[in-house]
Amino acid sequence: MAALLAIALVAYLALIVVFRAIVDPASLADRAEPHISSALNRRVSIGSADLQIFPRPQVRLLRLRIENLPDFEGTPLATVDEVLLRPRLLPLLRRRLEIDRVRAVGPRVLLQVDGEGRTNFGDFVPASREGQGSVDAPLALEISGIQLVDGRIGYRDAVSGRTLQADGLRLEGAVGRDAGGTLSLDLDSGVESLRFAYPPAWPRGLRGLRIEAVLKAVAGPEMRWIQIDEGAATINGLTVDVIGRVDSVRSPRRFLDLALRGDEVDLSDLISALPDSLRATVPADLWGDLGVDVTIRGVLGPGEFPGVDGMVTLRSGGMRRGQEGPLLEELDADIRLSGAVAEFSGVRARLPGGEITGSGSLAMDTTLAFEASVEGRADAGELAGAFGTVDLDGASLSRGSVRWNVAAEGALGRLASTRLAGDLGLDAVEITGGSLVRPVEVPSAVVRLEGTTARWDGVRVVAAGDPVRTSGRISDLLGRLAEAPRTPALDASIQGAALDFDALLGTSQQEIGYGRIAWARLADRLLQGRAPEEWAAEREFRRPGLLPVTGRVTVQLDSVLRLPYRLDRVRGLLLLGPDRVVLEDFRFGTYGGTGSARGTMRLGDVDAEPFRLEMSLKDVRAEQYLAQNTPLGTLVSGTLDLDLTLEGSLDRMVLPVTQALAGVGRFDIRDGRIEPNPLTDGLLRFLRLDGARNLRFTRWSAPLIIDRGLIVLDGSNFAGSELVAQLQGALGFGGSVDLGALVRPDSTLARAATSAAGAAGEVIDRYVRAGGALELALRLTGTATNPRFQLDPDAMERSTQSVIEGAAAKARESGEAKAKERGLEVLRGLTGQKGRDSAATARDSAPAGKTPEAEGQLLP
Repeated sequence: MAALLAIALVAYLALIVVFRAIVDPASLADRAEPHISSALNRRVSIGSADLQIFPRPQVRLLRLRIENLPDFEGTPLATVDEVLLRPRLLPLLRRRLEIDRVRAVGPRVLLQVDGEGRTNFGDFVPASREGQGSVDAPLALEISGIQLVDGRIGYRDAVSGRTLQADGLRLEGAVGRDAGGTLSLDLDSGVESLRFAYPPAWPRGLRGLRIEAVLKAVAGPEMRWIQIDEGAATINGLTVDVIGRVDSVRSPRRFLDLALRGDEVDLSDLISALPDSLRATVPADLWGDLGVDVTIRGVLGPGEFPGVDGMVTLRSGGMRRGQEGPLLEELDADIRLSGAVAEFSGVRARLPGGEITGSGSLAMDTTLAFEASVEGRADAGELAGAFGTVDLDGASLSRGSVRWNVAAEGALGRLASTRLAGDLGLDAVEITGGSLVRPVEVPSAVVRLEGTTARWDGVRVVAAGDPVRTSGRISDLLGRLAEAPRTPALDASIQGAALDFDALLGTSQQEIGYGRIAWARLADRLLQGRAPEEWAAEREFRRPGLLPVTGRVTVQLDSVLRLPYRLDRVRGLLLLGPDRVVLEDFRFGTYGGTGSARGTMRLGDVDAEPFRLEMSLKDVRAEQYLAQNTPLGTLVSGTLDLDLTLEGSLDRMVLPVTQALAGVGRFDIRDGRIEPNPLTDGLLRFLRLDGARNLRFTRWSAPLIIDRGLIVLDGSNFAGSELVAQLQGALGFGGSVDLGALVRPDSTLARAATSAAGAAGEVIDRYVRAGGALELALRLTGTATNPRFQLDPDAMERSTQSVIEGAAAKARESGEAKAKERGLEVLRGLTGQKGRDSAATARDSAPAGKTPEAEGQLLP
């Protein structure tokens, strides 16, 4: 026994001596490079090499680099972090180094097709055994085992734009070669993550595929062909058996003849095993049993694909969305693969309340062209309940039926260009529930599909008993499926006698409309004890999100009612954009007169979006308009003309943002009256017109500016029976007042003001009676409910000095010696000059907190 051990030890030491004699560590890399280059048909460089003796001799090559072809310079064909070569022991005794097993760690391979269709890998096949040199060569590659760890393979095709990358690649197996050069392969491989882009079918690509493959095969000399005798491939849980042959392996145009078979593959397991990027595109849960029996035969090369023949079947399939009931049941389909075409036949399924049948075909080439036709009929209510309700505040289709007979023709890579033909129909459809108190009915409707357009003509819709008709078309129906999504375009019209939203949705508190709610927001005030946001929420005011269509809608309605508003003879054009709604030349009758409007409201899901509104009213009843749109109520009556342009921002509840609101305009009220109110009552008391209750006027007009929460009157003219006034200043939305007024009272006020003035008063009285004008300059401050009035002595004196002096001159001529002095005294009394000396006394004698000004009295 000891002798045997000694012999073994001597033999082992002899092998080590021979190994070191054959392989010089200093020149190992230089000696290995030409052999490996010859074997791989590429120039190869090795960073460094070393030997390992114990426990078993092996050669380690580090930083191996395989260069590309000259036309693909710039990046190497492959790099490997480490290659371990394990030699056979017996050939070492003949001073030959034959590699028995190779282990590659971290290989990185990039396969490329250039713009002219040339590849950098077509000739990348190990050279034949005969080409390796004489049998006495000290180094020979006779590989019987291979192992690849943590690899990556990439593929880029500049012609088609297709790309592929496999990460986490592993490969392990045994390789044998007979005397004729035929290889036997027994391999087990896998990829942790495979991603690829495959224009035009999947231009954005798929990622996350996991692949396992096990096969036993033989390969011809120089790897000219491979015959798979037994194999199985698993892709994300789907396993099929694979057998067949691949010829012309060394050519860029390889010929495939493979068979794939699989029985009772669970479709739900397959879907759940898909990568996230692909599973996210599946809109619902799918199930059923798949059967696969196909052959792949033909050329695989740049721009060429083999034909696929055979059958794929689906039985007892279905579709469900979330936890809801099934959308499809009893789904059966046969997919016959023939050459480069997949034909779908026998497609049949049960829908909620109906059924659907279909057929079609798909080209299995670069065009991915398809044809399909579907036909069916279902109960509208059940179908809508399964696929989702009508988006009308919870309303739903309660009865009726829907039918379809549609054909489609297009390509999977260009779905937006799919051409449609056929029709969709509705019969006796009724929408109820939600916020509807009365139904919306569609007795009958047909939508024609022509190319990429849907058309309808004269469809009758009955809303709460009021019939309207609509016609139109939607172009570019599938534009959103384009690589750069496009929005379908709508061109429609709505015509009818009436549209009564109160009858359809139920009446609300009639006196509270959008105008008063918006004004309460601007004034930052409560409205009947409630915040304007509460009113807006109750009325379900909300700014729409982005629209699914662009285009235009022509509106012609005899009346539109939503109390407190009623519009008659409505004519206009509504322009739609994905992010805006535009009113274009809307005209209507309202409040006994006429109106027009145009404007833009931006849509979107942000806190504030801009808007612009241009509105004009003519000959409307002022008391109605102001009562329904402002806090003035019926305070002002008359015939109103209004031109107003507003711009600013609207919040999510379509309420204006106060500080962002700006505008310009003009109003003109004719033959009107101002009802008693704190502001005018205080003014009349201040002017000693206590007997007047209503201020009547023939005309009141003013240009106005809206800016930063203020309404600025720029020269308001008021012509009434009691007085004529000019106003200039600002009113706040919250009721603040800061106005300057030049008031020209009538003769009654003038005589009242001068009745105690003696002879000078008579002078002024005669001047007024003769047509002269006495003007009072006032300052109005405070609020509309608690106003304060003050005379402006300097302004009054400037406007009336010449009047008094002229009257006094005439009086002197008649012998009234003290007329001028007395007249000026009266003037100082009217303007407050005299009061300047006695004001302190008046304030001292007034109750605490109440000065004569605060009480609205004329200063003594």
